[in-house]
Amino acid sequence: MKTRTALLVRIRNNFLTGIIVFFPLIVTILFVRFLWNGLNSLVLEPVARYLTVLFPQVYSTFVFKILIFLAVVLLVALIGLATKNILGRRLFSFFERIIFRLPLVNKIYTGIKEISDALLISKRGSFRKVVLVEFPKEGSYTLGFITSEVKGEIQKKTDEEVVNVFVPTTPNPTSGFLLFVPVNKLIFLDMPVEDGIKLVISFGIITR
Repeated sequence: MKTRTALLVRIRNNFLTGIIVFFPLIVTILFVRFLWNGLNSLVLEPVARYLTVLFPQVYSTFVFKILIFLAVVLLVALIGLATKNILGRRLFSFFERIIFRLPLVNKIYTGIKEISDALLISKRGSFRKVVLVEFPKEGSYTLGFITSEVKGEIQKKTDEEVVNVFVPTTPNPTSGFLLFVPVNKLIFLDMPVEDGIKLVISFGIITR
């Protein structure tokens, strides 16, 4: 009886482990499929059919879909380029203010934007190293990211070598606290910045 119970427990644990392993993959596939189906039904299919009617002897519907998809990618890239100048940022901020005034939509948009901003920050190299720092009180540690070395007046008026450490809030890592911490008071972690961001966003659930 005990052997059978132990076997069932082992099967259950293995099954749960399998779900945990495959769940992110399944969600990713479903999300990509959702995006593709939405793009295909809203843009690619109707525009490709329209172009096929206009130019029946030029390209097939499939070729038109590929060309339209490349055009969409180029358009998104141009939008990203436009937001780097003052006029583009102001125009984008105007549309953002409209979205922020829409009930429910503003919550969804804000959450997705916070996560994407956090991941982009880690990709751009703004965070150099993941560390543990005693915060908010001695004996209590939190995750931080070294952004740069402290220079100027702050460094001159401190007795020790200090660095800029950004301590993010959970689950929104785009806000947090800027600390000037002595290097010898930090615990350096062999953790990629991306994993540190995931740890913050997931309330500490996702660990490596």
